[in-house]
Amino acid sequence: MHILKILFKTTFIILVSLLSCTSKGALTPEDAFISITRAYVKSDADAVATQLSKSSIEKIRKIIQMISSMDEKQIFTLSKRFGTSPDRLMNLSVKDYISLQFALAKRMNENFMREIAVSKIIDIDIKDKVAIVKAENGMELKFVKEGPYWKFEMTDL
Repeated sequence: MHILKILFKTTFIILVSLLSCTSKGALTPEDAFISITRAYVKSDADAVATQLSKSSIEKIRKIIQMISSMDEKQIFTLSKRFGTSPDRLMNLSVKDYISLQFALAKRMNENFMREIAVSKIIDIDIKDKVAIVKAENGMELKFVKEGPYWKFEMTDL
């Protein structure tokens, strides 16, 4: 009986340790850089959304709100630019908006994140809860620490 008790406690401790170590975000600016660039290269809107800072998500929500307040002519013009229906533009989620940005960048051949993704990190400058990750191609991305996780900060873009 004593052995079963020890076995149960050991199993419980291992299980709790494994679950508590499961990462829900990037714990370093370097990991955050790798995660956001990989997600962008894969055009994975869900993964990109989880890597964005709260203020970045809020910025996207404000853009979506501005879009939904446009008149019919503006919506129609914007829908042509994005290559989607006016109805879809009127009912965007954050992930939908990110997906539309992927499609637009692909059509316009403007994929700066893909360019960054193939670049190596040459420097990371961390001050308090802000990190600037510099890639070898000269581009810099800003990350902010939210709780224990580093998130991509796009509000300055």
